[in-house]
This record gives sequence, structure tokens and C-alpha cells, in this order.
Amino acid sequence: FSSAKAGKITYRRERTVCRAGEYRLLCAPASAKTVYTVKDYYGTGALLLETAERYLADNGLCATVCRGAICPEIPDAVIAGDICLISDGDDVREKYEAKSINPRRFDSAALKREERGYARLCTRLLRESTDAAVKEFTKAGEAHDELEKIYGAHTDFGAIDALYERVKNDIFENKM
Repeated sequence: FSSAKAGKITYRRERTVCRAGEYRLLCAPASAKTVYTVKDYYGTGALLLETAERYLADNGLCATVCRGAICPEIPDAVIAGDICLISDGDDVREKYEAKSINPRRFDSAALKREERGYARLCTRLLRESTDAAVKEFTKAGEAHDELEKIYGAHTDFGAIDALYERVKNDIFENKM
């Protein structure tokens, strides 16, 4: 992060869930000369991004930390200077010639064995809860679409347009 300037950390949302599924709002910004995708094996990628965030904060450097809607305490991307660390995903690999960081090489084999079962459970629960959220958003979206058909068929758009024109004329004629 040698190109990062002094400043503060700002926070943004990076991922969300909607009826189309999980959606990444931001990938690497145009200012990023180097993009690193961080694989997330059982939370090790999140630890690497959290460490980068802590380093930048402790050293008073300007950065943008992007977080997701499902786990807002875990960074999905850290952008500082001309470097972007972003959690790995097909959408990132399709858009950028990114270098990949595999944080598995930094953890001990003993820790992997001890925590593997719990980490797998957490990963599965996250995936299942995300899938459930997508299904609920889909149901809500379908209900919304049906409601729109009902009130759209019974709305006098001509009257709305006439009201709009009358208010616009009242405002602008009185100003001139």
C-alpha cells in the first residue's frame, strides 16, 4: 500500500442480495493499477482483508473498505492508493486480469484441522441463508409485480400528467 496517501478510511457496501441472487455492486475502481483477488477458504480470506484494513487504519492511510450486506463486519474489498484487494469471485476474474492471493498458505495445518469442521458448517449455513434470502426476495418481487399490474390498470395516467403540467406551469410561470 505504498501508494496510499494519509487520510481516513471510508466505508461502502460492496455486495447485496436481491431476487436475482447475490450481486456485487463494486468491483475494482478504474484507479486501481493492481487488482488482487483473495480466495476465501473457510474465512482465511476475510482475515487477510481485515488485516489490511487494520494496517491502513493504524497507519492513518486513506482507503475505502467495502462490506457486504450479509456479513457487514467482514470486508469484501479494500482499496488503497492504486491497489485493490477484493474477495474472489467469477465476476472479478471475468472483468480484470487480477493476481490471486491464496491465504491458505499463511495458516497452520493444525489450525486447519481443528477448525475445518466448524468453518465448513459456517460456510454451508451462509450459503443456505443466502439462498433462502434470494427465494424470499423473489416471492416479494413477484407479489410486487402483481400489485403493480393491479394498480397500473386502474391508474389514470392522463390525470397525473395533467396535474404535473399544471403544477409545473404554476411554479415556473410565477418565477418568471
